[in-house]
Amino acid sequence: MSAKNRENLRVSKQNKAKTNHKRKILVIIDETPECRRAVAFAAQHAQNTKKTLVLLCIVDSVEFQHFLGVNNVMRTEAIQTAHKVLGEIASDVRTTHSLETQITVREGKKIDEIAKLIDEDKQIALIVLAASEHTEGPGPLVQLIGNRGTAFSIPVIVIPSNLADEDIESIA
Repeated sequence: MSAKNRENLRVSKQNKAKTNHKRKILVIIDETPECRRAVAFAAQHAQNTKKTLVLLCIVDSVEFQHFLGVNNVMRTEAIQTAHKVLGEIASDVRTTHSLETQITVREGKKIDEIAKLIDEDKQIALIVLAASEHTEGPGPLVQLIGNRGTAFSIPVIVIPSNLADEDIESIA
């Protein structure tokens, strides 16, 4: 290997090392019971790997296609609820893992907003979801992302529904 190639490799490794500590783990927050399981795994994994935990809640703007006045009230209430839920989860993560979180609220279609955030924030390295315990399927978010296929340029971890709560953090 030439001296120039060795130098380029050394610089490349240094740049990678500089960005590794800033890498982020994304959890999509919604009202499903499995959401908390995904947060538990992601928080422990973020703590173990010294990554930042990003909590994303998406307010679906399609739900507000009513009369203008009702639309604005419903939208405002949904955004306030999203901030409240994110605040509660962030507080739990801070208490249980001594970990600060990045909170993000977006408005639009879930899959589109997830893709936009991943595209905008190149430090997001992983999405963590949890499968539903219901027999109808793995859950709406897992199905949505599964149907999207290879549209994401980052790995997606799905916590199995049959994994005991006490085992979630131990495998993180």
